[in-house]
Amino acid sequence: MPDPMSQTPHLADVLRSRLSGDDLDHLRRLFSARDGAAQNGDLWESGAANGSMPASDPRISGPRTSESEYGAILSRVLPNLMQERRRFANQRDDAGALLTELLGHPQERRIVLIRNSQRFISWPLCEALLESSLDACFRDHKEAVELCTLAVEIALHLADTGIRSPLVHDLQARSYSYLGNALRVSSDLDAADQAFERASELLEQGTGDLLELARHLSMKAVNCASRRRFDESFSHYRRATRIYRQCGEMHLYGRTLMQLAIHLGAAGETDQGIELLRKSLTLIDVDREPRLAYAAVQNLIFLLNEAGEYQEAYEHLQRNRAVLASQDDPVSLLRLRWLEGLVMRGTGEEEEAELALVEARQAFETQGLVYEFAMVTMDLSMLYIAQGRTTEIKQLAQELVPVTQSKQLRDQGIAALILFQKAAELEKISLDLVRQTISSLRQLRQDR
Repeated sequence: MPDPMSQTPHLADVLRSRLSGDDLDHLRRLFSARDGAAQNGDLWESGAANGSMPASDPRISGPRTSESEYGAILSRVLPNLMQERRRFANQRDDAGALLTELLGHPQERRIVLIRNSQRFISWPLCEALLESSLDACFRDHKEAVELCTLAVEIALHLADTGIRSPLVHDLQARSYSYLGNALRVSSDLDAADQAFERASELLEQGTGDLLELARHLSMKAVNCASRRRFDESFSHYRRATRIYRQCGEMHLYGRTLMQLAIHLGAAGETDQGIELLRKSLTLIDVDREPRLAYAAVQNLIFLLNEAGEYQEAYEHLQRNRAVLASQDDPVSLLRLRWLEGLVMRGTGEEEEAELALVEARQAFETQGLVYEFAMVTMDLSMLYIAQGRTTEIKQLAQELVPVTQSKQLRDQGIAALILFQKAAELEKISLDLVRQTISSLRQLRQDR
């Protein structure tokens, strides 16, 4: 869980709360002139992937603002800025104790406390809950939704504390975006769509913060990809990457390229996904977000293996094995073991591949990870088909019965698995059928 002491509105956010609309336009033009002009030539910004597109977001284009104008704006704002900063510092000092107190109650009681106690209407507490939700997405989807729900409650009540409305709308939009993300990983995609739509509406009433917009777009892009709306997803990704690059946020730019690469792979654009993953690894700050770097490496190895570049995938796996194995997330370690099995199957090390896939499959079953269990079963089936092991394939098909009765997979995935079971029973299984089953299951994948 992130340190709530570090969660406080950025200085720029507080500054915006004291600026007029004209001031904001001047500052955007100044920052655009400073950061935007030199940032050209990116694969997605240049339109190489999908037609031409503007070199910059139109809202930050315009004539240059002189340094003297910039100074004049700040001279009007700074007398009030320190008072605002002290106010947030006081809230930050209380956030740790408030977070502990709030999470010590059941969810229903937490909502009641927020609605009836002004102590919990705290900006740093809201941000701490949002950051905690990102971590919860990897281990407990229900908790992730609950944390975001609390953050939304706080953000909606912040307007009563005297903070200027556009700034509050930014935080409300962020809270709904995070809620949409948590609902997505919980497979409640209809509710996720609604949360992202509400976030978009609130951003229209906000300060116009481009980085806030980019954060929203990158999360919305993942949600669209989860629904196989790839054209819409890639459009959101292009806008987000363009903003991050123009604003000099290269780590966030790399993060978004990584997410885009994963979904390009899911859409069948494997080569382009590999290219963007390579680029993302040159931009991601490992110290800032180690888990992200691990994910980029794992996905690069996976896509190389998918593209038939088995030796290169193997070399990347060997080179990064120690780093990948250093993660403290048990599920990530299981996925690494799964990946090892796939790579060794590709390089022809069939005994080692079988051992890795069997171990991963058993562990996923123990963990109750139905999707992963089904996917590894399909990968193991491909190995057994190549070896002519009909009896083992029938056994795998029989062991999928509980999966087809699970509520964790949608109808499309269940239908594909039942077809696989029937074909195995009739000894009419084939590599093409298994590949089609894997493709159907991947369409249901909820990227974490």
